[in-house]
Amino acid sequence: MPFSPIKSANVSEEAANQIRELIAIDVLKPDDALPGERELGDLMGISRTSIRTALQVLTTEGLLISKRGAGLRVAKQLGASISNPLVKLFDSVSKTSDDFLKFRIILECANAYEVAKNSSELEREEINRTHQLLLLAIDNKNLESAAQADIEFHMAITETSANVVSIQVARSLYELMEKGVKRSHKLSQENVETWQTLAKQHEAINQAIMQQDPDGAELAMRQHLEYQRQLSTEYFEIKARHEIVDKRRVWAARFKSD
Repeated sequence: MPFSPIKSANVSEEAANQIRELIAIDVLKPDDALPGERELGDLMGISRTSIRTALQVLTTEGLLISKRGAGLRVAKQLGASISNPLVKLFDSVSKTSDDFLKFRIILECANAYEVAKNSSELEREEINRTHQLLLLAIDNKNLESAAQADIEFHMAITETSANVVSIQVARSLYELMEKGVKRSHKLSQENVETWQTLAKQHEAINQAIMQQDPDGAELAMRQHLEYQRQLSTEYFEIKARHEIVDKRRVWAARFKSD
């Protein structure tokens, strides 16, 4: 268990801080269930009254939510205020999509560099595990599994960066990333070469991290995300052409009905 005994004088405050930190570094993930009060108290070496006070504070802050019959869980929507307004824009406005990918390039290239330089062997093993899941899904032509493994690969790198702000921003924008990745995989499903390109790009990122090559990891991540931008541009170009065809059909049908 990631919880540790508390030696501070203000035990409730320290207990709350400990749980906050576990949420911040993504050990406790959105919708994870916390142990019960008795177990948490035992793990931290404090009374149930003290742990209850800490949990109430975190619930008031919106970090924890109470579910009937399921106890306390980490809130799912920690970043909802950031991501919700962008989700619809991301699907409908090409510039929003492109700006988001530009942001990912800034964030994830730096993370890839940092991870290749400073990660432990155990952390690199976890990144490689998610990469292997992606390759397996691509080999099986399983679009849903491939998209999910793709997201988890990128999140594993971000989490390993140990940058609390990067982790929480990435987590809050998870839905946006999910939509973008699924869009790329949907486009690549119609083109075997695109599937192979995505696999090779992830392999290059993974190898650079495994070999602890920071410059190589940063470059491979940049090339991969620039390719994602290209796929996104193609998506909106195709969507725009289809919308024009639909409008022409509706307009033509109007005169036929007259």
